[in-house]
Amino acid sequence: MLAAAVAEGVGFALLLPLLAVVDASESQRTGPVRELLDWLGPQGNLSVLLTLFVAVVSLRSVLVWRREASLTAIRFGFVEALRVRLFQAIACAEWKYVAGRPRSELINLLGGDIARLGLGFLNLLKLPPLMLMLAAQAAAAIYVASSIGLIAVGCVFAIGMTVKMRTKLVQRLGGDLTYKQGQLFSEIAGFLEGLKPAKCHACEQAHVTAFAAITGEMCERTYAFTEGGARMRMAAQIFIAVGLAILVWLSVTYGTLAPTTLMVLAVILARMMPLLQDAQQSWDGVIHMLPTYEAVTTAEHHCLAAAEAPDRATPPLALTHEIRMRDVSFRHDHDSPFLFQGANVTITAGQVTALVGLSGAGKTSVADLLLGLLSPESGAITIDGTPLVGSNRRAWRSTAAYVPQDPFLLNASVRDNMLWASPSASPAEINRALTMASIDQVVAALPQGLDTIVGDRGSRLSGGERQRLVLAQALLRRPRFLVLDEATSGLDAEAERAVTEALTTLRGTMTILVVAHRPAMIAAADNVIEVSDGKLSIQTQQYGAPI
Repeated sequence: MLAAAVAEGVGFALLLPLLAVVDASESQRTGPVRELLDWLGPQGNLSVLLTLFVAVVSLRSVLVWRREASLTAIRFGFVEALRVRLFQAIACAEWKYVAGRPRSELINLLGGDIARLGLGFLNLLKLPPLMLMLAAQAAAAIYVASSIGLIAVGCVFAIGMTVKMRTKLVQRLGGDLTYKQGQLFSEIAGFLEGLKPAKCHACEQAHVTAFAAITGEMCERTYAFTEGGARMRMAAQIFIAVGLAILVWLSVTYGTLAPTTLMVLAVILARMMPLLQDAQQSWDGVIHMLPTYEAVTTAEHHCLAAAEAPDRATPPLALTHEIRMRDVSFRHDHDSPFLFQGANVTITAGQVTALVGLSGAGKTSVADLLLGLLSPESGAITIDGTPLVGSNRRAWRSTAAYVPQDPFLLNASVRDNMLWASPSASPAEINRALTMASIDQVVAALPQGLDTIVGDRGSRLSGGERQRLVLAQALLRRPRFLVLDEATSGLDAEAERAVTEALTTLRGTMTILVVAHRPAMIAAADNVIEVSDGKLSIQTQQYGAPI
């Protein structure tokens, strides 16, 4: 950066002796110019100066090219590192914290906000070379005409200092834009998530109106930021033009500067003006991005503060006897009532246990506690006597599998979806898991078999097929503890029967917890845990014939 700036200043300074040589007038050969020409001698003045000028300009071009390439690499490195760091912080945060944050907010932080930060960071990187080039050209102007050049340079930098007047306004506009962009992502996410109900209720226009209002407000703030900067640059250009006109008039009228000196000085000052404008734009860009930077770093700080206990290479927990809850009490936060208190429940290994209760009673919270996603406020959960705390929670989840009510599938092939659950699984293991989930024949009948793309969230499969494919994913992990959270609530009777039959074949091979309210799934269980009135009670039932 410094070398490019120095080369810029030297290149302009060389214009004066070049013009003096071309002019051949003794009136132009004064001060440093005369000393330089005398040193070069009468024979080599022009050729040496031209060679030196071309060399300096070429060096500056190469240095500027390298500078721009380096700035771009640094910018993208910064953006990539920040995005990965925030992604890692979110991934390692407690489930309770992540689940409490709107998904659209996290997507906006990882996507839009960090992309905008990249532009702000680029502006920050541009400021030092711009200031160095301004300083080099100011030095060249003072070298060419010390007194008048000093006054002119002082006026230019005085204009630059007016940028401070806009700092608070630019920062406020940046904060408004960051907030509005968050609203925009929230509206987009809500619209796409609820697009089918919106069409069914013929209320798409309400989403369009809200979206248009937010984008309109974003445009207003962006326009205010851009128009204010353009207005300041316009005023500065007019001021500089008037100043140059006065400088030329004084020099011509009173003969204070030689024509060639005046011309070189005018060129330098004219070159300084766009650099000053670039510096102002870069400064505005940095200030404009500060609220976004604060939002991203604050989110990262909160995620790190809510991080799970680090993985200390804890060996997977064995489950051969029982999972036990002893005097467990839980509530979502300190301001909310307890979902249950003093719960004492034992789940025998190798059996199927149904978890039932009214909607909102806390069934999913119990399942999350048993998976180690949540921690009780008091009491203890043990796996064969080992407390489910600290790094044991992650170690326990490495041996568990979870099938949600809303199946999660990638917009990829069946094979890729299976490998997502267990990247090192062999083709034979994949086929075995598909067979255990009673989905092997369905996959075989697909156009490309295992290589068939299932569509966004599995849209090319039926509800029952999606659910069984997700069950196959879980089984591919060979879990010791399998949780199905209302996994058949959205299925018809035939699809539910297929899933239930798949579960009956797993009895005794793993411990299964089924969050359910439909009779078919409950009847397939060995034990039933009921969540009711803030208590957990368990009863053993006779498992009948497979349904």
